[in-house]
Amino acid sequence: MKGGPYQVCDGTWKLRPLTAKNTARGTRNQVTEPHYPTTEKHCVRCGQLLPAAEFRPNRANTWTGLDSWCRGCRNERTRQWRAENPDYIAAYNASRRRAPVRLVCAECSGRFEGRPNKKYCSRKCKSRNFERRRWARRGA
Repeated sequence: MKGGPYQVCDGTWKLRPLTAKNTARGTRNQVTEPHYPTTEKHCVRCGQLLPAAEFRPNRANTWTGLDSWCRGCRNERTRQWRAENPDYIAAYNASRRRAPVRLVCAECSGRFEGRPNKKYCSRKCKSRNFERRRWARRGA
């Protein structure tokens, strides 16, 4: 039984420990740390008994705090899904890209296109500005 204040641990019923973290209003019956720390775990997908280091952390699994699939199975399934859905991946990546904007170089006042945070049109202008500022600091 996972949902209530009692849980099975090593074949016996035990009251879930209440700490300062999980006694706050609305979180009394939620475990904030893994209840049953493990050194080995079975992968649900491949069925192998593997060390706990082979599983990614998963806060939704309050019993062990680890994913139910091992890293190898999860990586394999992610690669498979990405191969099956290239249109979705392309659309997602395109939605995250920013379109280039027209900017003015801070050094030579030339116009160029780039990301909104870019200040210089070329490496030459950037190094020229750096040298100018460096000599200004030395002279001050």
